[in-house]
Amino acid sequence: MTAAGPRRAADEDHGARRAAATAFASVPIGVDGTRIVNAAASVNGGVRVALGCVGATPVVVEPASADPEAVRGAVREAALEPPCDVHASADYRRHLAEVVAARAVEQAGQGS
Repeated sequence: MTAAGPRRAADEDHGARRAAATAFASVPIGVDGTRIVNAAASVNGGVRVALGCVGATPVVVEPASADPEAVRGAVREAALEPPCDVHASADYRRHLAEVVAARAVEQAGQGS
C-alpha cells in the first residue's frame, strides 16, 4: 500500500526498469573519510556529472560526450572556485575535479 493507493505489480516492474537504465559512480579522494573532491555521474541518455567539495554547493556539468577529454573540458569550463584549506589548495581541487569527473563517467559507462 502506498499513499496513492495499493501497490501494483506493474508499478514495481516499471521502477525496476527505470533503475536498471541509470548508472551512477562516485570517486571520492581523501584520507580517513575526508573528501577533497567527489563526483557522481549519470550516462543515461546524456552525460551529467555532479561535483562535490568544489564550492558552497554541488556543481553539475553536462559534457558533450563521455570522452574523458570532453568531461575534463566541461569541468574546466565550469570555472570552479573551490575552497583552499588544510586538505588541499584550490588549484589541486580543480585538478582533482577533472580527474574524478572523468573516472566517474568511465565507471558509470561500464555500469559499475
